[in-house]
Amino acid sequence: MKSKTRKSKNPNHPNQLLLELGAEGGSITLMRMLNQDVTNYQVSTGETYLEDEWYSSEEVFNTLDEAVQYLCNRYPVTALHPLTADPEIILPIAQAIKQKRLSGKKSYKASEESLNQNQIEQLNKIEQEEWNALSAMLQELFSAENDLKGGKRKYKNQIIDSILWRIQEQAYKMKIVYDFGWSHWDEGRWLASFPDFDFSLLSPVELSKLITAIARNDRFCDGAWNDSFASGMMQKVIAALITKHFNHLES
Repeated sequence: MKSKTRKSKNPNHPNQLLLELGAEGGSITLMRMLNQDVTNYQVSTGETYLEDEWYSSEEVFNTLDEAVQYLCNRYPVTALHPLTADPEIILPIAQAIKQKRLSGKKSYKASEESLNQNQIEQLNKIEQEEWNALSAMLQELFSAENDLKGGKRKYKNQIIDSILWRIQEQAYKMKIVYDFGWSHWDEGRWLASFPDFDFSLLSPVELSKLITAIARNDRFCDGAWNDSFASGMMQKVIAALITKHFNHLES
């Protein structure tokens, strides 16, 4: 199940919910506490056990970064279900998950940085005609989506299925899909939980990783590629990558 971002209706409310993570028997919340000119951030947990006993804990922090670091270092965030997430919290959580994943792994971090640099160079080598072909396929998809009805069910339509297959094939041909440890890329799993996220905030390499992770996962989980389009996520990811390419050319 995919989670949706939700903005607080009243940003001046003293208790602004930024994040709620669900787990078996309880939940974890991150709140922004506004008290006149003072802003604090509170991480709270609550768990229900036998006989309806309620256990809870609260930790208060001066900054959002402190609260996010505490939350991600203390709890298995990617193993929990995000029930509510304010748009502003998604990227900071992803960055904290990455820091935790790479913490104390100098050789692994160096290897990842090398792979990232190699992929940057690969993306820059892609011929303009290949980008144009990918962009045309995406526009073809948008047209087909507008012509068909049925919500997510239309992504099982033969016409759309054919377009999605060609987009994946093109991503492999352009080497947007590449070899990296996608199954351990925890921050990517977190980001993929939010189809409404502004994916233009990610770097070209991160966008390439998202495309890779979904394409690779499709080999083990049949339908993962199509489902990523049905949720509205993959169109945004690919569009963001294409836009960044053209912006790079203009700069």
